[in-house]
Amino acid sequence: MACEHLNVPGVGQPFKNLYANVSIVPANCRVAYISSTYASDEEGNLIKGMEGDYYRQSKKVWEDITAILKHLGATVHNIAQREVFFL
Repeated sequence: MACEHLNVPGVGQPFKNLYANVSIVPANCRVAYISSTYASDEEGNLIKGMEGDYYRQSKKVWEDITAILKHLGATVHNIAQREVFFL
């Protein structure tokens, strides 16, 4: 069963629907915590040519997160919380 994401009328709405006001994780579900992810190769090195290119770095991060979720039998629709930091 997927997470339920709700936007509540009468409160501030999420910017460009990038998140939801409330996410509910059903009882008896597996919960996975994905650690910090950055645009790296399999050895942990920043991929050459991506220095300062936040678009390409973000795209690579989401490709990696999607691959991790697929390995777990999940999709981005199962994400209950995400935090994004740019350095």
